[in-house]
Amino acid sequence: MPDLNPEELRGSRTGVYVGTFNSETVEICNANVDSIQGYVLTGCQRAMFANRVSYTFDFKGPSYVVDTACSSSTYALVHAVADIRAGKCDAAIVAGACLDLLPATSLPFHRLNMLSPEGRCAAFDASGCGYVRSEAVVTVLLQRRRDCRRLYCTVRGAGTNSDGYKAQGITYPTGAIQRQLAQETFKEAHLRPQDVAYFEAHGTGTRAGDPEEVNAIAGLFCEGRTTPLLLGSVKSNMGHSEPASGLCSIAKVVVAMERGVIPGNLHYKTPAPEIPALSDGRIKVVDRNTPWQGGLVAVNSFGFGGANAHVILESQGGERPPPASYPAPRLVLASGRTEAAVVRLLKLAAAHPRDAELHALLDAVHARAIPRHTYRGYAVLNPKRNTPPVLEATEMEVTETRPVWFVFAGMGSQWSGMARTLMQLPIFAASIARLAAALRPLNFDLIYVLTEAPEVAFDNILNSAVSITAVQIALVDVLREAGVRPDGILGHSVGENAHLATTAVHESIASQRDSVTVLTTGTENRLYNFPITLV
Repeated sequence: MPDLNPEELRGSRTGVYVGTFNSETVEICNANVDSIQGYVLTGCQRAMFANRVSYTFDFKGPSYVVDTACSSSTYALVHAVADIRAGKCDAAIVAGACLDLLPATSLPFHRLNMLSPEGRCAAFDASGCGYVRSEAVVTVLLQRRRDCRRLYCTVRGAGTNSDGYKAQGITYPTGAIQRQLAQETFKEAHLRPQDVAYFEAHGTGTRAGDPEEVNAIAGLFCEGRTTPLLLGSVKSNMGHSEPASGLCSIAKVVVAMERGVIPGNLHYKTPAPEIPALSDGRIKVVDRNTPWQGGLVAVNSFGFGGANAHVILESQGGERPPPASYPAPRLVLASGRTEAAVVRLLKLAAAHPRDAELHALLDAVHARAIPRHTYRGYAVLNPKRNTPPVLEATEMEVTETRPVWFVFAGMGSQWSGMARTLMQLPIFAASIARLAAALRPLNFDLIYVLTEAPEVAFDNILNSAVSITAVQIALVDVLREAGVRPDGILGHSVGENAHLATTAVHESIASQRDSVTVLTTGTENRLYNFPITLV
């Protein structure tokens, strides 16, 4: 789910870094010479993969595409980390994209003997004989720790290098250079490779790639360890998404950190004989879902041209807060471009009715309107009573901001126990407590009248008038805390209370409006309109 409303970053120094290595859409659009048009460049040319994101959301930071073949998105991440640390941007959108649209694109990989005839990635297994191509579009947001709303993990180190020349040819990986990069990255981060709890390898399942990579890992990360190094590769689960694969690995690691479980590798039965560490106990392939307590993670990535990237991640650590005990039913709001998207968010909130972190995140994201989110919805959660949530979503025609009016009712709107349930709201209860303290010297027990007094007590007009006014003042305080600002106020009878008008005017001042309209009915049942200019 999203952590930020896009409007919060609009106009900011946010960089966009996209890892990819081709655009098959351009080839499709240009297949017929007679139908070629210039707009293909603005939509499908690779530079636009980053530039259109920056344009759409008005990001002012660096914006470019990185192409290092299968390590592209990891390279993009390393660039983004470096630019944030250097002060070139305040945040970064890092993305990787791979769509397999043309069958002919797979043919060169097949003829280079990279693809598995079995259509799977048997990473680290003796049967490994190539990989299967897959698709992915992955995006992550990088921020400084002090700026993030929700901390998933920390990038402790990131680096790149290149194999350079090798006698075996440009497509052959070099484990020694990958090991050198990892060693340099850990040294720069002032961390020890031996302290890594889990290693997410490139692990495509090729006969050349796996031995070069894992033997290098064993030589550096297993030295001085007392327990086996846990090893895995997301490609066994989803195939090789090539330029997007690095971010797929990172997504897997973040989910493992959140869930406390490392997903099991598929197709691993017999250790590859070219990798001794798999058989002698130094490395253990996570071949089944495995509980994990967090710690340091190393993520390795390399391209078939020799471009290597290495990233060190650290889990958040610490225990999550205990389940919330809401004093009253919890309202959750959501918006989206489709009804299904809204319902999915609301059901997520309902599935975790006591998760205050999740609900606060949803509140923050939807505190202001999100452009082009024409579907709106809400859920009312009542975990205290263990009742099913009330959930509704609908499409709305959002053409302009609708005015908000506070309408205050007059005599006759009171009843016995009228504030009993509302007192569960801390803001409401605090407001009533202040009013009760002010009335106490007059021997008026406001809390008793609002919560316990019998119906007959409201035959006394004093009890009725004071109760209505007190509830209205407290409700305005609740609305103010929720950020609701009135464009106008309508009051009748007791609803003309000056305290409410004054409160609403102050709300308008706080929201920097130029004026507020107050409507009230007088004793002769005429309507008075007082436009109050704020200076």
